[in-house]
Amino acid sequence: MSLIADLTIAEVAAEVADPLVQSWWEDAANLPAGADTAEFFAKTLQAAFIAQSKKNAAGTPAVGEALNAYLTPQATAPVTNTTTGEQSYTITHSVQVLASVDLNVVIPQRA
Repeated sequence: MSLIADLTIAEVAAEVADPLVQSWWEDAANLPAGADTAEFFAKTLQAAFIAQSKKNAAGTPAVGEALNAYLTPQATAPVTNTTTGEQSYTITHSVQVLASVDLNVVIPQRA
């Protein structure tokens, strides 16, 4: 039994329904050696959450105006590998948008 390999950028691009977004993905450079697609999305969504927090904090948005599209990552308690001492956890990143059912209109959620 072997693990199924992570998705490639090409596999993700092939499933994007919007031609303009799909074209951007198809033109995107390959990920750096040693980085897989899950790592790319996890690190990108973590950065988006942090950037959103800073952007909201820099202003004084009224209720309903603050950006709330990149939700707080949800993580399990850290677990320590008793052999290596390495700590790890499972983390879920989410994006919250208001979208038409055909995804032709997608806007970030506000809080």
